[in-house]
Amino acid sequence: MAQQLIVEGNDAIALATLCTKRGLNAPVGYAERSKFIKEFIKVGGGYTGALTALKDSLPDNTLTNIGIIIDANDQGPTARWQSIRAILAEKYDPATLLAADAQTGPKIIIETGMPTIGVWIMPDNANPGIWSTSWLAWCPPATRFGHTPTPRLTI
Repeated sequence: MAQQLIVEGNDAIALATLCTKRGLNAPVGYAERSKFIKEFIKVGGGYTGALTALKDSLPDNTLTNIGIIIDANDQGPTARWQSIRAILAEKYDPATLLAADAQTGPKIIIETGMPTIGVWIMPDNANPGIWSTSWLAWCPPATRFGHTPTPRLTI
């Protein structure tokens, strides 16, 4: 079972660290760190590179699952999804993509004979923003930077 996670930048290591801290297992077949970094993660080097990596990965018959995580940025999640959808439309049935259009939150595209695709558009699949927007929202204020903040006296 070959899998791939496509990211815009070096987000994968931060995500993997958060998953490990939360007690989640490594992806099946990628428990070894070097294999995780070299084979599982595909760094796009930016938004356009991530889209290119997705397009290049689709014909790979060894891949059973492909995930892509990109930032919505100011363009917003709808525009980002439409860009990904256009790439998927070259290989996936229109009915499959219509079903994905209706999904809220992360999109999961499943079609017989094709890799399962998972799409996460940061920060939350609904709003403009980036990875760090999500990260700060998920971290309780007391643990954001690894310490408990000193209470401030307000007068």
